[in-house]
Amino acid sequence: MKVKNVNFRKKKYSVTFEESDEEFIVSEELILEYRLTRGKILEDASFKAFKDSVHQDKHRQKLLYYATYKPRTIKEAKTYLNKYDVPEVSKNKYIDQLLKTHVLNDELYTRNYIEEYSQFRMIGPNKIKFDLIKKGISKKIINQYLPSYTHKLIQENIKKLILKKLKSIKNKSMKKVIISLKTYIINKGFDYSDVQQEIEKLKSIITSSINEDEALQRDFEKYLHKYERSTKPQSFKNYVVPKLMQKGYAYQNILKLLEGEER
Repeated sequence: MKVKNVNFRKKKYSVTFEESDEEFIVSEELILEYRLTRGKILEDASFKAFKDSVHQDKHRQKLLYYATYKPRTIKEAKTYLNKYDVPEVSKNKYIDQLLKTHVLNDELYTRNYIEEYSQFRMIGPNKIKFDLIKKGISKKIINQYLPSYTHKLIQENIKKLILKKLKSIKNKSMKKVIISLKTYIINKGFDYSDVQQEIEKLKSIITSSINEDEALQRDFEKYLHKYERSTKPQSFKNYVVPKLMQKGYAYQNILKLLEGEER
C-alpha cells in the first residue's frame, strides 16, 4: 500500500493510500512510528499492523483527552479504558505513557484535591479521605498529604458552615436546630467532637438567630387546626403534647402555651 497523502488537520493527521478510498485519522505518534510520508510503501503485514494501531490509537487519544480534560487518578483512567475493547497490554502501555508525561500523577492529584476541597469547598477530612480511597488513592499517599488540612482550618470551616446553615433554617426548636446543624456538618465529613465544640462556641449566636417561642406558637396553631378538623377521641392536650415534644420543644413551654389557650 502506497501513501497518497498525509495532511495535518485539527491537531491530527489525515492519511490516505492510493489503493484505497479509506481515510485514516491518526495522531502524530503513529505518523512517526510508521514514518508515514507521501510515497511511503507499507507491505501487507505492515499495513495490517497500521490499521490495528489506528484502531487502538483512537482509544489512546480518548484516554488522553479524558485525562487532560480534568485531573484523573490512575484508577479512574483504567476504569475509563475498561469501557473499550482494548488489549490489556495496550491498556498498560497507554497508562504508562501518561505516567511518564505526568498527565497521571496520584500524589499531585491528592495534594491538589485536598487543597481544593479543604480550602474552597469546606469538605471535612473524613469525607475527603473516603472519596480519595474510592478514586483509588492509597492510604499511604492520603496520610502523607492530609495533615496539610490543619485543625485550625477545620475549625474555621465548621464555623463558616454553621453560620451558612443558620441562614437556611426556618424557626425550629433549639434542639432541632442543633440536630440539623450537626447532621449537616458531620455529613460533610467532619468529626462529631469538632462540630460539637464549635457549636458550643457559637451557642449565643445560634440562640439569637432563632425564635423558639414563635416557632412553638406556629407549630401549636398548625396542630390545633388539624385537631379541629379531625374526629380524634383523645383530648387536644394528649394529642398535641407528644407531637410538639417530638419537634424538640420543652414540655414546660408546651404546658404554658396550653394554659394560655385555656384562659
